[in-house]
Order: sequence, then C-alpha cells, then structure tokens
Amino acid sequence: MSVEKRKLSETNKKKCNETNKQNLILIFKFMGKKWTLPILGEFYYRRPLRFTELRNELKMNPKLLSTRLKEMESYGILERKAYKELPPRVEYSLTPKGVELLECFEYLGKWTQKWME
Repeated sequence: MSVEKRKLSETNKKKCNETNKQNLILIFKFMGKKWTLPILGEFYYRRPLRFTELRNELKMNPKLLSTRLKEMESYGILERKAYKELPPRVEYSLTPKGVELLECFEYLGKWTQKWME
C-alpha cells in the first residue's frame, strides 16, 4: 500500500472512530436519563401501551413520562397514535428502530449472563 493510501486510510479510520464515539455518547446520554430504560423495558413485554398503563405500571410523574415519550418519539423509537374517541385514547408502540434497539438489550442480557454471573 502506498504511503498516500495508508495516510488516507488512517484518516478515514480516525473520522469513523470519532463518529462512532459521538454516536455512543449520544445514545448513552439518552439511555442514562431518568426513567428511559424502565419505559423502554415496558415495551419489551407488551405493546402497544397507553399512557395511563405506563404511568400506573411505573408509578412515575405524568409530566416526566410525557417528556420521555416525546423524546423517544422525536428519536423515532416510539410511534404515537391518537384515536378520535371520548375519552381520548393515545397508544404508543415501537417503531422498527425501537424494535432494533430492544434487540440490543437482548444481546446485553446474554453478555451479562455470560460475564457477570
């Protein structure tokens, strides 16, 4: 490999590593927010879920729950579906992106079982 190609390859690796690092920081910050993981955990076992089901199951502040659900919706992890009924009904479900995220948790569970027990 020529010196120029090697330098270009090393530069691309550094850019790729920096991008991966920034992406990991982003997801760790998101996942580290209070209640994010417990909310996502509820979708692991059943879906779709209504706001009141989540609030009752997690026993959390409704304002904070609403904030977290909006964040997950903005990241494309959850989809919100409002029904024109009385009383109003809103359901949240995982998007394909959200399903893929939960699959990562399955891998972490296997890793934990292998290395942490």
